[in-house]
Amino acid sequence: MHRRFAFRIRTKSGGIVGNIVIEAKDQYEAEHKLRKRYPDCEILNCEVT
Repeated sequence: MHRRFAFRIRTKSGGIVGNIVIEAKDQYEAEHKLRKRYPDCEILNCEVT
């Protein structure tokens, strides 16, 4: 079963991006998918939706 994770991040260039929703089986997998899309980002917040 997959859950939805909503992330708020700071990109490598310093911009803040919110409400990035990723479907994954757990938070570890969601973070892995997020880092493929946004390499070297800093995760500020993660919520299960």
